[in-house]
Amino acid sequence: ALRNVRLTRGRVQLKRIRGVMFLDDSYNANPDSMRAGLKTLAGLNAGGRKVAVLGRMGELGAHAARGHRDVGECAAACGLDAVFTVGDEAAQISEAAAASRGAIETRNFPSQSGCASFLRGWLKAGDAVLLDGGGRLHGYASDITRTGIFGAKPTDRQRLIWDTVRRA
Repeated sequence: ALRNVRLTRGRVQLKRIRGVMFLDDSYNANPDSMRAGLKTLAGLNAGGRKVAVLGRMGELGAHAARGHRDVGECAAACGLDAVFTVGDEAAQISEAAAASRGAIETRNFPSQSGCASFLRGWLKAGDAVLLDGGGRLHGYASDITRTGIFGAKPTDRQRLIWDTVRRA
């Protein structure tokens, strides 16, 4: 029965594009779900670098700063190779990751397009990427895994993978 269940787009969906494994968990985000996503990423047997691309977590109110810092500390503790963030509030994640473990590569991007442009030249086959960050990255995750990272038009293979993942 579970084989026929269709998850909402952006809820723990695995996609492979040109040898890069994307774990799209961008539908919604909170500190607990982000930490779970980071631990899942850390446990993957990808062969390449393990990279988190994270956006802000909304609706945290007075707990926003602490929640973002906690996620950054978790990313560092998970032994990830890189943490890239999108937006001002999410910058606290990459800052906390860098402060917790200096050997981790971190960078904050003011926009999704800036992040995608960077990743287009940076990612390579074998890498595993967690996309998480609630509404800020939800539409971006679909775009980045379909076309945004690797150019304007998906290949036939990308379309096949996307259709297969969407139906699975």
